[in-house]
Amino acid sequence: MDVDLKGGRFTWFSNPRNGFVTRERLDRALANWAWRMLYQNATLTALPAISSDHCPILLQLNPKGRSSKQFKYEAYWEDHEEYKEIIKRGWNKNKNQGGKWKNILGKIRNCKTELSKWSKQTFRRADMEINRLKEELMQLQKRDLTKEVQQHIITLKKEIEALWRREEKYWGQRSRIKWLRWGDKNTSFFHASTIQRRDRNRIERLRNQEGQWISGNKEIMSLIEEHFTKLFTTTGGRNFEDSIRKVPRRVTQQMNEELLRGITDAEIKEAAFLMGSLKALSPDGLNGLFFSKALGCNP
Repeated sequence: MDVDLKGGRFTWFSNPRNGFVTRERLDRALANWAWRMLYQNATLTALPAISSDHCPILLQLNPKGRSSKQFKYEAYWEDHEEYKEIIKRGWNKNKNQGGKWKNILGKIRNCKTELSKWSKQTFRRADMEINRLKEELMQLQKRDLTKEVQQHIITLKKEIEALWRREEKYWGQRSRIKWLRWGDKNTSFFHASTIQRRDRNRIERLRNQEGQWISGNKEIMSLIEEHFTKLFTTTGGRNFEDSIRKVPRRVTQQMNEELLRGITDAEIKEAAFLMGSLKALSPDGLNGLFFSKALGCNP
């Protein structure tokens, strides 16, 4: 697996010939799956080439502290017999919190809180639990295979298979791979795909208008906010009537009325279910599974 390079696409520059410079990616960092599992936050950065035509590449195993974990509705929750009761408990908690939409938002927040607490209490780390059960299974298989021992072995195998399915759903949900389906034992592939996607999506630094490189989460967020604030702010006049008069009208009165009319509940429901079951409408961590299965809102 090739560790994604940050800070530049190339690591080698040729001497200028006839006004042209050849640039290539010659230097890389390769890692196997086990190493990527061990150092999930590792980053590879290309540094400036000064005394050589090669850019030094810096591999950092853990460059920043881990950010707080955000809520995510987990696909494997639906396999547990208690999860619907947890949803009902959150949905029916603190009724009549204000207006219609405020009440709904409050119910959704309650569901997230109840699910988070329940998940922490119910689900241990699957990999550690699998290793523990495997060790227990190995010890049992060394004993005399009485009926009780055989029944215990069958129970342990079922528990391990259930944990395998849970891990597969967990990493499959995060990998964003659409062309594979759960049930094919793709856990390792899903896990590796998730780490690679996170690595590619992570912004390590940005260059400001003065040409300076900015790093650090707070500094990068501030720079992005400043950029788009300026982008969507005008210092000129806002009278566009003269310009608009010259533009041919394409929207008819009937089209305008259709655009301005209120949105129906059926349209909201249809739009929500057009998205994939693992896609979220907003960054709140609630995906299509929550609305379709947990709340029983099947289209």
